[in-house]
Parts: sequence; C-alpha cells; structure tokens
Amino acid sequence: MITFFEAMHQSDFFGKAIFMALFSLSLISWSFLIYYTIMLKAAKKAATSFLKGVKAHQGCLLTINSTSKLSFKGIALPSPFHQLFVSTKSTTKSLLDKNQFFLRKYPKDSKSFQNHLCSADIQMIESSLYSTMTTEKAKLEKYFFVLSTIVPLAPFLGLLGTVWGILTSFSQMQSSLSGGSNLLMLGGLSMALTTTVLGLLIAIPALIGNNFLKNMTRQISVDMQDFAQFLVSTVELQYRKVDLS
Repeated sequence: MITFFEAMHQSDFFGKAIFMALFSLSLISWSFLIYYTIMLKAAKKAATSFLKGVKAHQGCLLTINSTSKLSFKGIALPSPFHQLFVSTKSTTKSLLDKNQFFLRKYPKDSKSFQNHLCSADIQMIESSLYSTMTTEKAKLEKYFFVLSTIVPLAPFLGLLGTVWGILTSFSQMQSSLSGGSNLLMLGGLSMALTTTVLGLLIAIPALIGNNFLKNMTRQISVDMQDFAQFLVSTVELQYRKVDLS
C-alpha cells in the first residue's frame, strides 16, 4: 500500500487524479460488496424465519399479521417473502369480497359458501404473485450495475495511468538528461506499473463479488418461486370451490 502512495506522490496532477479515481472505485466497490453481502444474508435469514411463521399458521393464512417491516440494525431489508405474502393476502381477500354473491345465493349455507374461489380467481392470484416476484427481483438487483461498471472501468483507468506514465517518462527523457528529469522519469514508470496493478486489484474482487451477489439473488429468486407455489397451493386448498355436481 505504501508503494501505491509513493507512486501517487511522485506523479503529476493528472496522474494523481487517476490514482484518486482508482482509490474511490476501490472504496465504492468494497463498501458495496460488504453492505450487500450483509444485507442479503440478513434478508435471507429473516425470510426463512418469516416462512416458518407462515407455515406454522397456514391453516389460517389470511389472519396472519402482514404489517411488520423487516429490518437489520435499523436498516430496512428487502423482504420478497413478505411482499409475496402481502400480495397473496390482499388479492385473495379482494376476490373473496367479490364473490360474496354466494352469501345471497345460498343464505342457508353461508358458512359453506362464503369463502370460495374459482379457477379464474386462482389464476389471478398466480398472476399477481408473478408480477410481485418480478418487482422484488428487480429491487434486489437494482444497484448491481455499480459492480458491473467497476469491473471494466478499473482496468481501463489503470491502463490510462499506464499510458500516461509512459508518455510522461518519454517526455522527460526527450526534454532533458538532468538528475531531476531522471527522477521524474522514474516517477512516470512507477505510476505506469502501479496504476495497472491497482486497476486489476480493484476489478478482480469486484468481478468475483458481482458473481457472488448475483448467485445469492438467484437463490433467493428460486426460494421466492417455491414460496409463491406454497402460497397458491395453500389458498387453493382452503378456498377453492369444490364442484359436487
């Protein structure tokens, strides 16, 4: 790390600007990686706990409280499972309210007919869940462009520093052969090599981290699909109309 700062100190104004840009990218990259890793792991843990709570009360699915917000140390967490449940509960209740004609058609058997859903209603619930899953997945991947941008940008900035350092060295060689010029030439060569290394040291962890985070969100997406199927099956089992004819 000392070598990086020494090379930065020996470079000119434009070289220092390149170093500052690379250091800024490194800070952004690692902050993003650490924050999203902690957040996604906490969200997955909270989702698992929420799933257990829902399955424990699946016999009375529509009575489960769905107003609580998931958070981790005061920071709001993405809550795809919670949103899927809210979507299912809201859509199912709306459809059941719409189907209140059963109460009027069969007043003597109102307890038997007040909570029925037809096949079209089940399909509507599935469509609502699919839309919610798409939205929640987009929320999880909303800022992934940051790492996707840093991965190619860091080596290009390093390459720019390399070219500029070599150009500065050749310029000093042509202008004078004094000792001071030799120091400037060595500073240019040091900058050329250091920015290349620094760019790669930023890009490689960013690439690995980007793939790691995408894999985590992919696993969460699969879990979301399983949870959505569980919700549909539970609602269908409890509220779908049985044709006795």
